[in-house]
Amino acid sequence: MASKEKEKKQKNKSAPPKKSKKKLIFILLLLIILLMAGGGAGFFFLKGSDKFRPLNSQYFEISGKTEKFIYEKSKDIHNELSIINNELIVVNNEIERVLSIEKEYPMQKKITDRTVGRYEKLSKATIKEIKKLILRFDAVYVEYAVNPETGSRIMEQESKPIKTTLDQLKQKLAIETEIIKKNTPGKKSFFKKISDKFF
Repeated sequence: MASKEKEKKQKNKSAPPKKSKKKLIFILLLLIILLMAGGGAGFFFLKGSDKFRPLNSQYFEISGKTEKFIYEKSKDIHNELSIINNELIVVNNEIERVLSIEKEYPMQKKITDRTVGRYEKLSKATIKEIKKLILRFDAVYVEYAVNPETGSRIMEQESKPIKTTLDQLKQKLAIETEIIKKNTPGKKSFFKKISDKFF
């Protein structure tokens, strides 16, 4: 009897606590997911990072030929335009969200108008500047279509000031979109959902 009790105590001591088991399973799951994500990202960068993807913006129009020309001559500029387009989506979604609150509480229109007015002003000013830049891109593309050497040289000269303008627009949008993202209640991330189950 005494020997059996001793064996039970030893087993209890050697067995890890339930919580530490859960933590171990969570860490293993996380490692597997990260490895899979890393492999997927690696595949994307090897296979798809250089692929041209049209902006298809609902806020500004750009001809297919001009956009392809921008992408071929400066992927950085094309990427900046894509980021700005995504930031405009965030701003305009927030306008829609605030307007939906206004519909519920029309007597509080003064409060919602302040936010809507600020974001509409930012969105319109950004779109106006982007449209000006697109006219410049069109002119450079036509130069390139007529004389590739001249067009390439002009694009090289224009790239730096255009990048500066895009960076300024992006920074102005980022100030507001960071606030929007902080204040907008979002869904729990996948990792957060898993960690909540285990801890």
